[in-house]
Amino acid sequence: MHIGVPRALNLAGISFADPSSAQATNARARIEWSASLGVRALQLDATAPGLRPRELDRSARRDVGSLLRRLEIGFAGLDLSIPPAHFAEPAHVDRAVKATCEALTLAADLAALIPTPNHLGPVDATGSRVVALSLPATLASDVRDTLANHAISCHCTIADFRWPIPEIENASSGGDAMTTIAATSTIAQTTPGIGHGLDTGTLLIAGLNPARFVSRLATRFPGEPAQLRLTDAAASRRVPVGDGELDELSVDVACQVASYKGFAVVDLRGIPAADLTVPRLWSAS
Repeated sequence: MHIGVPRALNLAGISFADPSSAQATNARARIEWSASLGVRALQLDATAPGLRPRELDRSARRDVGSLLRRLEIGFAGLDLSIPPAHFAEPAHVDRAVKATCEALTLAADLAALIPTPNHLGPVDATGSRVVALSLPATLASDVRDTLANHAISCHCTIADFRWPIPEIENASSGGDAMTTIAATSTIAQTTPGIGHGLDTGTLLIAGLNPARFVSRLATRFPGEPAQLRLTDAAASRRVPVGDGELDELSVDVACQVASYKGFAVVDLRGIPAADLTVPRLWSAS
């Protein structure tokens, strides 16, 4: 079952059966490879050579935008893989904050250059103006404020995929984690510019119902989730989407009821030879 929310493919962390292939080694070739398989929207890897914000001047950013427009590929924001602990460690925090702010600026620039193609349906600009990462459970207030203020200034959102959500200690016990979310989720309540990213595979492994979690989070905090990451799991391990326990239809319905206007970002990290699963995932597109 193909999820009705428009899919995007996260280009971060994809393993290739042939690691020496052009798409495995070159960011531009990977974008073109994705388009050739029918992928209609992409989340770009902000840590990949050739796509790192510090490497892209204004002309290079226009070139990336031109490539995606020519291929009629939608832009689903950026994935930024920074160890969460780096945001709290004195030796790394400045660099982590700088990299995040640079990624937010790049996301805003690319979103302005790449209008969402009409064929992607009900996705608004917020679906493109996202930087996906994981923050630590304990984050200094000045660091949080710097990140949030820069996100707001760029009209972007940080989708924080940390798990468990802070202070929800019983989320993996099978209980109703949402009973405490209103009292404990200080990011969603007090920090505009930073929202929750939800990973469906993580929720399954935690013993939670992804569709129900999406619905109740959106009820508590309109506008959430900041981004939905579409992953699957079976027997507490990650598997390609469609091979596990994920009920895609129920997640799709929950997203539509919640008026979610972003992408369902398919993430294949941890899947061996993940490139071989992409044609199947987009065969119904």
